[in-house]
Amino acid sequence: MVVASGTRVYVTGQAGGMLTVLDATTLRIVTRVPVGQAPHGLVFTPDRRLLYIAANGGRHVAVVDTRDNRVVATAPVPGAADEVALWR
Repeated sequence: MVVASGTRVYVTGQAGGMLTVLDATTLRIVTRVPVGQAPHGLVFTPDRRLLYIAANGGRHVAVVDTRDNRVVATAPVPGAADEVALWR
């Protein structure tokens, strides 16, 4: 579970292939976003605009725009994508 900007909570569940976005105050589901098989690791860009999600079973990293909660890109990886890290 990762909290961005204090208003939303982002959760992945490996079995469902979904990113679930919750309202941080009510904990109600805002939306669910399909991101690929067995999503696991999450990391935000420093400005919290993009969320990178490792899709372990899908062998890719999905990129979600947190402004409208949609996948804007996917990047294939050569093996299982279990965790994600960003650095500059």
